[in-house]
Amino acid sequence: MTVHAGPLESVDRTDAALGRVVAERAIGVPGPIRENYVVGAYETPHEEHHRTEICWPVFHTSPAG
Repeated sequence: MTVHAGPLESVDRTDAALGRVVAERAIGVPGPIRENYVVGAYETPHEEHHRTEICWPVFHTSPAG
């Protein structure tokens, strides 16, 4: 998971960066990529304050605790 700061028009750059990390480490698994809009237009009209969590499915690298 990573957080994109700023307008949705540029979220693809953050998504691509996270995708590269997942691919380089070969930790991706099938499943949906999720976007959680933590701070958006309902909270503030200032796009520079918008925050979107981008979540890629990956396998566990350590035991669940």
